[in-house]
Amino acid sequence: GSVDAARLSDAQKALRREIHTILRQADYDYQRKQYNTVVSAAMKMLNALEGAKLPSSPETAAVMREGLSILIRVLYP
Repeated sequence: GSVDAARLSDAQKALRREIHTILRQADYDYQRKQYNTVVSAAMKMLNALEGAKLPSSPETAAVMREGLSILIRVLYP
């Protein structure tokens, strides 16, 4: 399902914010045909997702699912 931001912890919100910030930059770079920095953004997303120290919960699963979905779409627009 979708992410209910009202139910997220501060750490979960921070991860979402980081992913969306990176996505915004990747979109800007993609529009400018700066593909090397788009790939760099994908790596930053992967590192953020892998490095997240979040408790196991349905909310964490939703945040991770959203982040991975964004990452996949950045890699395969």
